[in-house]
Amino acid sequence: VYILRSSAYKSKLRPRDILMPAYVEDIGKGKNIQLVKGNKPRVSFVGKAGFSSLREHVHYLLKNYVLLKGPQREGIYFRRKALGVLAKDPRIELRARVRKSFSAHKHTIELPPEEARQEYIQTILNSHFNLAPRGDGNYSLRFFETLAMGRVPIFIDTDAPLPLEDIISYDEFIVRVPSDDLQSLPDRVCAFFDSKSPEELALLSNKARAMFEQYLYMPKFLSIALTPERFGKK
Repeated sequence: VYILRSSAYKSKLRPRDILMPAYVEDIGKGKNIQLVKGNKPRVSFVGKAGFSSLREHVHYLLKNYVLLKGPQREGIYFRRKALGVLAKDPRIELRARVRKSFSAHKHTIELPPEEARQEYIQTILNSHFNLAPRGDGNYSLRFFETLAMGRVPIFIDTDAPLPLEDIISYDEFIVRVPSDDLQSLPDRVCAFFDSKSPEELALLSNKARAMFEQYLYMPKFLSIALTPERFGKK
């Protein structure tokens, strides 16, 4: 028996677990993904990182500072920590739209769904990097949506494996930061940004988009992953 899963901890993967990408639409298709470097790295985030009530905030504190430790903490913990560190660094232009509730449900979304989706997409397109921490599961939809739009995902590594790591050289087009070293996030973003010329950054944008199209868009992924060779058969 082989198990396809999008959420897992790398240290707990079993030999017959197959990591798959999140099932996301190709939101970069048909869009102008040309990336202009500019003077400062622009980092985007649109999503829930606030609280709708005091009770919710207290629940968050108890869960993430008392009950859960390390990579097992909720995604909102890593969102808030990363946003706090980025906001304090003058070298970085942070473009954040912090929500107090989840936008994925009609009863909690704070604005019309089409408007919320368009703001999410446009904010990513207008930035170089997009913060893509884990959600409730140990994986990120944003990670794959960011690649689909040819932008650089900031991957907070919570012991999270990535699909097809034996084929894809992820660190060429993502910024990876250990979950226990978020203070280094601004330095890592700036180092990545400063090391690329405008031409190299434009090529990197195309590469990120190509990796999504060729390997991580679900129909493509399944055609690669579900082959006799990947299952150890000839």
